[in-house]
Amino acid sequence: MTRLLRLVTAALAWLVPAAVQAQLDDLKPAVASYEHYPSARVRGAVGTDGSEEVGFHVLKTGLTVPIALNDGGTLLIPGFKYTLMDVITETSAADEAVASVDALHALSLSAGMWQRFDEHWSVYGTIGGGLASDLSGDLASDEWVFSAQLLALYTIVPAFTLGAGVGYDRRTGEVAPLPLLAINWQPSHAFMIRGVVPVTLNIRYRPVDALTLALESALEGERYHLDRRRLGVEHAEVAYSVVKLGLAATAHIAELIHTRMYGGAALCRRFKVYVDDDEQGGGLELGSGGYAGIELWLGPSGWKDG
Repeated sequence: MTRLLRLVTAALAWLVPAAVQAQLDDLKPAVASYEHYPSARVRGAVGTDGSEEVGFHVLKTGLTVPIALNDGGTLLIPGFKYTLMDVITETSAADEAVASVDALHALSLSAGMWQRFDEHWSVYGTIGGGLASDLSGDLASDEWVFSAQLLALYTIVPAFTLGAGVGYDRRTGEVAPLPLLAINWQPSHAFMIRGVVPVTLNIRYRPVDALTLALESALEGERYHLDRRRLGVEHAEVAYSVVKLGLAATAHIAELIHTRMYGGAALCRRFKVYVDDDEQGGGLELGSGGYAGIELWLGPSGWKDG
C-alpha cells in the first residue's frame, strides 16, 4: 500500500508541478465526492398537507489537467465535471415536478486560463459548456448550458490576494450574472481564509501538517431540463439551489492524496419550475436540514507550503 501511495504521489507531482500548485491553491486534478441529504419537509407545493418529504444523494466527480506555460506565468486549465443528484420522495403527494424525477444529471467541459502580468496583478477566466437534464429522452437544445467566470486578482503581499469579478451560471436558479469577490489570505502556516463569495468561503485551521479543520459555506445549484413526459409540456425546467454551512476535517494522507469528511446545515433550499423561461407558481421550499459527505481528491493540499 505504501509503495502504491508513493507511485500515485510521484505521478501527480509530475502532472501538477510546483509552480502550478503555488498559483492554483485549491486545484484538484482528480476528485470524487458523495453527499447525503436526509429527507426534509416540503413547503409551498399545491395540494400537499405538510407531511411530504424529499431527500437526495449527490455524487460528484471531476478531472482537471493544468498546463503551465511561460515558466508558470500562464496556466491553461481544461476540466471535466459530472454531478448526479438522486431524488428520493417520501410520498406520492410531493410536488409533481419533483416527485416525477428520479435523477438529475449535470455534465460540463471547461477551459480556464490564469495569466500573471506582474508580481501584483493577475487575471483568471473560465468558460464551460455541457448539459443539465433528467436524461430521460432525446437530447434537446434546452438541455445545453453555458457558464463563465472572470476575476481580476491583486496580490498585496504573497500571503494575501484580493479579487473581484463576475460569474455567469445557474446555481441560483436564475440565468443572470453574479458579482464575485475573491479572497486568499494565509497569514501563517496554520491559518487560512479562502473563497470566491458568494460561491464559497472557507476558514481553515491546520493543527498538524496531516490534518486541516475548516468552517465552510457554499452556494450550489443548477437548472435542469425535464423531458416533456414529466410534466406534459415542452421546454420545462426545474431549478434547485441550496446554501450550505458546515464543518470539515481533511486528512492529508500523502503529499498529493487527501480525504475530506464534512457536514452541516442545508439552508434556503428551493425548487422552482420554469416553462419557456417563465416561472410557474411560487416555487417549492424544503425545510432546513442536515447534510454529510466525504471527498477524495488527488492534488495539492491547498496550503501554500504543503
